[in-house]
Amino acid sequence: MRTDCNSSGSVNSGFTTIATFATLLRIEDVENDLVSKMAVTPNPCNTCEITGAENAADLIVTDLLGRNLQATFSQSSNGFFIHLPERSNGILFIRNIKTGEVEKFIKE
Repeated sequence: MRTDCNSSGSVNSGFTTIATFATLLRIEDVENDLVSKMAVTPNPCNTCEITGAENAADLIVTDLLGRNLQATFSQSSNGFFIHLPERSNGILFIRNIKTGEVEKFIKE
């Protein structure tokens, strides 16, 4: 790992030594049961639809690094379509902040 020391990234610190670590899995309480009711279909998807969520305002989309993406949602017949910024392809996560449910999906 190293640090960018200026905003352009042209000045960096040296790399750290190699270290191995593990983090504990965080299990949150879910009101009803432990089976997720949310699903992203199809998966992988170009036009992604989320089902099993009641309110789009409760949904957050993040990338593998945990960065929030500026996702918007529109109503579909089964739930909501997910609209993401142009270059948001890859492995993503959608989280329902009300229920704690998280689903992994691949945006092509």
